[in-house]
Amino acid sequence: MLFSYATQIAIELGEKPMGMGPTYRAAVFLGVHGYRELDIWVTHATSVEERQKGLLGEWALPPERGLLLTPCSQIHTVGMAFPIDVIYLTSEGYILDMDIQMVPGKWGRLREGCDHCLELSAGRARALGLLPGMRLVFLPI
Repeated sequence: MLFSYATQIAIELGEKPMGMGPTYRAAVFLGVHGYRELDIWVTHATSVEERQKGLLGEWALPPERGLLLTPCSQIHTVGMAFPIDVIYLTSEGYILDMDIQMVPGKWGRLREGCDHCLELSAGRARALGLLPGMRLVFLPI
């Protein structure tokens, strides 16, 4: 399970950035060595309405923010105002693939085995050192 590393996530912030669900702290799982927290706060969109809205209507995605879409195995940037990085994750949080600096007006291809998509500001995935095969976890705040 994507959220099972530390605890089941049940903590919601009083304020919901981007008008969506709860927000978590992202981290890279390091096996027996624990995890390395990333400088990113992730809002979780799980309802149909939240996923359909996504980042539409936003003018930018700050580098310290991300949007996790669940369930999701394909995204698009049609109607968006800015490029994004897209991280495709398995149900366990492993990075299957990434679309780096996906420009507005594009459709990503369907990723088999993908259960979650994490959207970050363009260039942020490389700045965080993310690579396919790494495992991400999302920690309660």
